[in-house]
Amino acid sequence: MRCYALPSADLPLAEATGLVLRGRIRVDADLLDRAPRLRWIARFGSGMEHIDCATASARGIACLSAPEGNARAVAEHALGMLLSLTRRLAWANREVIEGQWKRAENTGWELRGASIGIVGYGNTGPAFAEVLQGMGIRLLAHDKYRTGFEGESSLEQIQAESDIISFHLPLAAETKGYADYNFWKRCQRKPWVINTSRGSIMPLDDAYRALQEGLIRGLALDVLDIERSNLEGLSALPEFWNDFVNHPNVLITPHIAGWSSQAFAQMAEILVNRVANVVQC
Repeated sequence: MRCYALPSADLPLAEATGLVLRGRIRVDADLLDRAPRLRWIARFGSGMEHIDCATASARGIACLSAPEGNARAVAEHALGMLLSLTRRLAWANREVIEGQWKRAENTGWELRGASIGIVGYGNTGPAFAEVLQGMGIRLLAHDKYRTGFEGESSLEQIQAESDIISFHLPLAAETKGYADYNFWKRCQRKPWVINTSRGSIMPLDDAYRALQEGLIRGLALDVLDIERSNLEGLSALPEFWNDFVNHPNVLITPHIAGWSSQAFAQMAEILVNRVANVVQC
């Protein structure tokens, strides 16, 4: 077996029988036409939105991923962001660095007794629920395609009863723009909001408007809808950007929720086994 590291999808693929994707290279019909011997595509991660899986499958090409490999990393990151936001850890640390020592102004908000709504219950959703055990929270969870799990609730119930809402959705046509301004208007308890899934499910301008109008209490975002397609930076910033990132109830990290040493090792092991199963068939 010969392995090559390709910096882009523009290089010759005629001899390739497998393709491992680490970044956001788009695999469409044109690319597949240039790889007639391709038998499998392995996505080192979870999101498959950049791969035309329908066309690949029709050509007998297996599309593989390892969404469970970094679920724990995402869950721990979501919990860390939630605690940092509700206990004002990052903001208070920023003030101390600037020489300010404010105590009353940084009074926190406890999780005990809160209702948390998890939207999307595939891999990272249940992992987040697991790390929340022992926090004394009430779990509400919703998934359009799964049933029979603990805390199963309707989306309407989550919007009505949740003090915290955490999104764990894949990006698809039906989830793009999912958490828009109308979504926030239906939330009755001014929730804290976490998004560690995909930026495009939550229009940033709508989220900022909801924050400004008091429809939500705060935002902890690891993903943004203004990320570049390769995720290595941001595209044009909105006019409200400076006000947004300097809001005391906004916390942003650069799409790193799934990045941990253990997650990388687990995803690699999972993919190796799945590729081996395809090759041996």
